[in-house]
Amino acid sequence: MVDLMINRKQTICGIGVKRLFWRGSNNLIGGDPRALDMTVWSPPRDLVMRQNYNAESRCPESPTITYVPSLHQLELLATKQPQYNRDLVENRIYTGHRPKRLHHHHHQMPSTYLIIGGGIAGPVAALRLAQDGHRCTIYERAARPHTIGGAINLAPNGLRLLSRLGIGDEVRRRGCAVSAFDVRDEGGAALGSIANASRDGLFPGVRIMRSALQEILVAEVARRSGVAVEFGRELVAVEGGGDGVVARFADGSVAVGDYLVGADGIHSTVRGYVAADVKPEYTRQSLVYGILPTKDLPDVDFASMPPTCAVFARRGFFAAAFTDESRSCLYWIAAKTKEVAERSSDVEKIRAEEYERFKQLYEPLPQIIAATNEFFSWPVYELPELERWYKGRVVLVGDAAHALPPNMGQGVSQAIEDVFMLARVVSHGRGFDRYEELRKPRIAKLRATIRKQTREQERGPWAQWLMTWGFWAFLKAVAVLNLFMAWDDFAYDPDTIKI
Repeated sequence: MVDLMINRKQTICGIGVKRLFWRGSNNLIGGDPRALDMTVWSPPRDLVMRQNYNAESRCPESPTITYVPSLHQLELLATKQPQYNRDLVENRIYTGHRPKRLHHHHHQMPSTYLIIGGGIAGPVAALRLAQDGHRCTIYERAARPHTIGGAINLAPNGLRLLSRLGIGDEVRRRGCAVSAFDVRDEGGAALGSIANASRDGLFPGVRIMRSALQEILVAEVARRSGVAVEFGRELVAVEGGGDGVVARFADGSVAVGDYLVGADGIHSTVRGYVAADVKPEYTRQSLVYGILPTKDLPDVDFASMPPTCAVFARRGFFAAAFTDESRSCLYWIAAKTKEVAERSSDVEKIRAEEYERFKQLYEPLPQIIAATNEFFSWPVYELPELERWYKGRVVLVGDAAHALPPNMGQGVSQAIEDVFMLARVVSHGRGFDRYEELRKPRIAKLRATIRKQTREQERGPWAQWLMTWGFWAFLKAVAVLNLFMAWDDFAYDPDTIKI
């Protein structure tokens, strides 16, 4: 074992740290660590964090080294030495339990945060704020961990940030890596693919069941000090004051804290305090989800299918994806412009309707629909742009602030970005107005991209032919020019944005 001691005034995230004390010969990439392209700092003394680190050999104590890798260099190192990946990129060397990132002239004291919502954004907020020394309690109205919905696309920008919480490895283990979306026509001919990985290849997208991601987060919350979760606590009112905030719950209990974070989704109660008159709006689009254990179709060769396939069919959009690396479960989604009853339980009716719409698709997609016995269906809502995301000591994150249609597969990742930006702004001693100022342009750009997309609808034969070949040409151009998503790819990183 080799001890790493980090003496720093700022976290190892984005810019770098102040000083790294290296005891022993810990050969990260098989040579002198000073051979790395690293940033040199001349630091004042401050907090010290000691870490044990696996090494192949021990050598006499070496002099202090003041060469410290940037965040990207650390992540790149992890790919060169896979055996160090989880320790280096996830296990507290620059991620978990890190000391508070302090503004050069503003020493922010630890605060108490009341976090409303125990889905995805709430636990992520608690874990990230706790890394900076804040005390966080999550209040969830459900009596036990529970989420609505099937599989989600965790985009590379979201996975990168979850890795800094120390849970990236578990997320990858429980989900299915998707580095690209395979796009085909109705007959199964390949039109191309859409990239779903960071440019450096370190972080692919991951398709994972929403319930699995929540289980990972709740387990991490239970493991961390300074973070608690209380189930069966339904918020009914928020009261703000000059020096604190009060949350009132349906059971008559109250909670008092320094700040309150609304992470309670599109139908947020907290938003009623921040922006009382804003309500979600129906997008005129509905989604049908199906979940199929692959063992139910033993004659289908699921191993030959891509991790994710998308079909822009004449009668609508259809996509299928595996939710784990073993391919034991397949998740599919179909978009339609006909409104459906939210969380419809009429399985036979849904199955018959969707099979009729997509029976012309290449096999085994019609077989998959016909064999599915678990469905979810509901209309899609979005939230009009809010004038403000905060009021006093109360702030909104995720869908509570900016719920968007799921066209881009960025909903969860945008909530995670919100949380990391919020924590970083707070650690610099800035107010919630700065958080809003930094995040609104990102969301506005994403919203504009979604609105440009053509709504899925039935097409005639000629319209379908033009759409198919037009999409093929577009994907070929994307491949030739090495272009990714128009809105900053997956490279956006809250920890590198100037505060």
